[in-house]
Amino acid sequence: MIKKNRKADGGTAKMSSKRLKEVEELVLPASKLKFCSEQLQNLNFIFTKKLDEEYDPEYSKAVSLAKSITERLIQRLLCGVGMMEPRFASKFLVTLHDDSVFNEELDYLVRLDSLSTPKLHPTEYSPKYTIVEGNSGNRLAGYAQVRLHQPYCVDWQEFVNPKGYLRRDKVQAKLVELLSVAASTDVPDSPLTVDESLVCGSPGKIMDALTLHQVLHIPSEKHVFYGPSGKTPRFPNPRDFKLAIVDDPSGIRIRVGFHSPALSSICIDVRLLVAIGFDAWPSSSNFPVRVPLGHSDCVLYYKAAQTGLYLVGYGVQSIGWQIRLPAAECTLESNYSPNSTVRRIFLILSSVLREINEDHRRYQNSQHLLTPIGALLAPRRRPINPHEGHPELVTEISLHARSDRFGPPSDDFAQTKTAELLFPRRQHSRKSRPLVRGRLRDRIKPS
Repeated sequence: MIKKNRKADGGTAKMSSKRLKEVEELVLPASKLKFCSEQLQNLNFIFTKKLDEEYDPEYSKAVSLAKSITERLIQRLLCGVGMMEPRFASKFLVTLHDDSVFNEELDYLVRLDSLSTPKLHPTEYSPKYTIVEGNSGNRLAGYAQVRLHQPYCVDWQEFVNPKGYLRRDKVQAKLVELLSVAASTDVPDSPLTVDESLVCGSPGKIMDALTLHQVLHIPSEKHVFYGPSGKTPRFPNPRDFKLAIVDDPSGIRIRVGFHSPALSSICIDVRLLVAIGFDAWPSSSNFPVRVPLGHSDCVLYYKAAQTGLYLVGYGVQSIGWQIRLPAAECTLESNYSPNSTVRRIFLILSSVLREINEDHRRYQNSQHLLTPIGALLAPRRRPINPHEGHPELVTEISLHARSDRFGPPSDDFAQTKTAELLFPRRQHSRKSRPLVRGRLRDRIKPS
């Protein structure tokens, strides 16, 4: 059996109180949050521990192989979905995870091409709808609603409410149903039998959001992608895996286990987010308007604001779609070298933030923000009291985060994220702990 091998924490021992006193307390100018030296030292400990983590090469190789096989399996399932229901077809698969981060998780964005813009082919019919933003009424900041127009509303009538708004929960539930059916059928068994103009069968059609933004502005007849290797390429057979598909407010969760003895100790957690792409920028965002023209990265920020948005099925509201800007995030991330200090800090904070969100997901179904850069682009929410110990404290503070890299008002990026890591959270007693659904990883366990 393959096991993880982590480097000993010899250099990360707790320092003396004398050393802690040498770390000055910190006050964030914008939010007026104050952190003592012990809290800052705890943040240093987290960073040092993350940097010193090291995995056994054999285990790393096995996980990489498992993730590669899982990715092809997901492509096979989505191809089956597109063949059964063209409205849910997706020609591309957008990656949201960072390949440089070693874990057993995969995140993808499933773009509904029939509702998204720009269209894949110029001859296709463009859908007619209205995007409603804002936080008035029962609408949350950072979320939007999609109101379909007649007669296009008839094509999606089973997914709209009486007022014509597209229901996220019904769309996601239908995709879960289609995925379950696709996992129990033998079609398609090979990428050679699928229509690549409509579905994602080629490995080269898995890309990040920024690359997809550039591809969509190229005529479809000029698209060229890497194909599968081998004389008779085949998709992985779903019967060779242990699958658990769960409809969750945080997306469609798929737990993939392996019957193969070589990979039996590994389980890959996959999250699919159903999304609608738009070649536009949210009017509720103050980015990049708040960036002065004299800022050193002004051109970079305005370039990022030209990459469009996605309305993602995420959260608990039935007609609320979360606004995300993955292509803009990729634009800002790619401005820094992978080995730069800024990029390393971002990767560590992303890892810690995932752990925090996963911990909070066990206690409530709330709207979490998943990426630090996404926090910098998101609309502001209501002000909070940092001393209340509110269970949504992590999300609220991250939504107020601003950094010098993304224009004023600014706080140091790492200092701002300290609030997410170090503020006390309300502890639930056994009697008062809320009832929640079982965690996904408990639904299926490796044999």
